[in-house]
Amino acid sequence: MPSDISGAVAKRGRVRNKLIFVGFVLPDQSGHFFNELLGYKRAAQDMQFEPRVFVPRDVSPALAIALDAERALDQAPDLSTTAQTSLENQVDEFARPGLDYLVDLLSAEGVERIHAIIFPQGNPAVIRTIGMWLARLPAELRPAVFFRFVGKFADAARSTETRAASFYRLAGCELATREGNERIFFVTNSEPMRRVLTRTSCRRSFLVPTPKLLDFPPPAPRRSAETTVYLHLNLRSAELIGQVADIVDKVLRRHRRSRFIVKFTVNCRVGQEQARALERTTPNIEILPAEQEAADYFQNFAECDLVALAYRPEAYTMQASGVFVEAVTLGKPIVVPGGTWMAQEIEAGRGAGTIYAEPTPTSIAEAISLALDNLPALTSQAKPLASRRREESSARNVLERMFALADENPDMAPRYLLGEEIDFSNAYDSRCFMRGGWSSTEARAAWTLGPKAILEIVTDDNPGEPLTLSALVIPFLHPEHPKLTVAVSVNGQAVTQWAFDLNEPGAAGEMWCSASIPAEARGKDGRLIISFAVDSPASPLKLGLPGEDDRQLGLGFFKLLITASRADSAEP
Repeated sequence: MPSDISGAVAKRGRVRNKLIFVGFVLPDQSGHFFNELLGYKRAAQDMQFEPRVFVPRDVSPALAIALDAERALDQAPDLSTTAQTSLENQVDEFARPGLDYLVDLLSAEGVERIHAIIFPQGNPAVIRTIGMWLARLPAELRPAVFFRFVGKFADAARSTETRAASFYRLAGCELATREGNERIFFVTNSEPMRRVLTRTSCRRSFLVPTPKLLDFPPPAPRRSAETTVYLHLNLRSAELIGQVADIVDKVLRRHRRSRFIVKFTVNCRVGQEQARALERTTPNIEILPAEQEAADYFQNFAECDLVALAYRPEAYTMQASGVFVEAVTLGKPIVVPGGTWMAQEIEAGRGAGTIYAEPTPTSIAEAISLALDNLPALTSQAKPLASRRREESSARNVLERMFALADENPDMAPRYLLGEEIDFSNAYDSRCFMRGGWSSTEARAAWTLGPKAILEIVTDDNPGEPLTLSALVIPFLHPEHPKLTVAVSVNGQAVTQWAFDLNEPGAAGEMWCSASIPAEARGKDGRLIISFAVDSPASPLKLGLPGEDDRQLGLGFFKLLITASRADSAEP
């Protein structure tokens, strides 16, 4: 059996262990992708691995030198919803992505099974290319390949235009058919993103922390004794970019002796110009350069007492925030938008701070003021969290987590976490679990077709526990077809029967139905083959309903979830 990545550490005298980083996105020195690549490179060197870094050809020479990287990459195909090209062109770019040079580049590195390749951002065309390449290699020469999913995937998953999500679905489904696909790992940094990534790609994905470069030098002494707020804005701040003056003014009315350090990312030029005008008239504000060395960037954190993220919440309902992680690792209280991953982290005790309800200057200013009013208490909550989060988010820990995954050789069937809802009105949320016997996804539901419909759901929890299945359904009934019976079985064992009668009150509408799944019905591998056997499906056309729908309909499913039996209410 070929050596795994971890085992190869002891054999570097014979084979030098390589880590190859392929960064298609590297916009600026202050950005997360630069920070991530530099952190990986330093961690790899510290672990006595041989790091190789490839970046886009159009990256500035200074950035490439800072990473000791080779400028060798062309732009990856843009398969996003906002791409300035037609769907036909995008399909062609996915099917024939023109990435042969990437395969040649990686092949020239002499890769083996003990090596690893990391793509900091997943791209469907790149995934397809790498899958085809690995399939052509002998097993002993297939490296472990990791694709990390962050902003672009979150944008695709959130969009009402499903074009971009379709390419992720195609890439994941095609990958599952290829030899060696078990060597490709999808990783992300938040539970909401993991769920959406798994269901969109029909492929298991794994939680790995946000990797950060944290080996910065001890900060210099503070330049000011005033209470300092670090206000951070990026392109996702949207209209808030132009409302910094209003936010600062509202806070200073209550906290006149406070001071603001304002950081705009490189893509917020308009906000920088407006804020600099404010800087000239207000002594309490300092605008930081968009581009900074890592040491200078973290020095600004060290000088502040409070970090405020002026963001719109939509982008962060799924994805994590690198700035939030950095603030926690430095023991700083944080002000964040509600309904986001950051807010969930604070509510779970993995960060300390306040939450604003609306992305408006008034709401943000009130949350900052509240945090300043309670700064000693919040700081005492934040400081104990720093060391643990620093270790968790270090690039070295992230690499070790990835290596452990490669050594485990896990199967890639999509995983379901108990209590998660499956939405049958969303094809990208439900169809990864659907096998035979289902209609296409409709506006609100999916119907069983013919005598049987099947779901396949794999869980990672204790297989010795009984479960409860709860489903929001609607039976297809008609005065000439007034009754319907559905037998529910799990892994071949009958668990319940649902009976519907049009003559009973409420029988024709939506309703929650439940089924108890005994422990002995569960597969040892956590696999649940759930069968819904319909005794008398009926055709709308044959019943004389308008239209030409001749499908044999039984039960319409809106939502479904599985819980531990202690939470056995049929209606959640």
